[in-house]
Amino acid sequence: MTPLILIVDDEPQIQMLIQAILEDKGYKTEICDCGEKALELMADIEFNLVLLDLNLPGLNGIEVSEKIKENSPNTPIIFITGLSTAEAMSLESDCKGKDDMELMYKPIDTAKLYENIENLINISLKKGKS
Repeated sequence: MTPLILIVDDEPQIQMLIQAILEDKGYKTEICDCGEKALELMADIEFNLVLLDLNLPGLNGIEVSEKIKENSPNTPIIFITGLSTAEAMSLESDCKGKDDMELMYKPIDTAKLYENIENLINISLKKGKS
């Protein structure tokens, strides 16, 4: 099974960069530029992981993650952000206490991204997510 990853970022360059990095590693990907579109996609497609920017137009990353966890509680999330805001630091602390969430800062460390993806997908599979 090839994991399917949803990339949610409002910056096209970031979307394309992350998509290329992940597809080079053999993952399948879908991209979108806002939280509303991400939730629409997730209503029709079962993703193994979501890469989610914190700062999105409309629903922000936190709001989107809450809806993801309501509808797909076993879907792991990697938050990405370029800002060290109080919100990001609080989220970073929250993620440390959970086994299905991580926070990464831009620019993304590719090796750490692969490691986080593998760890989170493995945990998700153990919980029963295919």
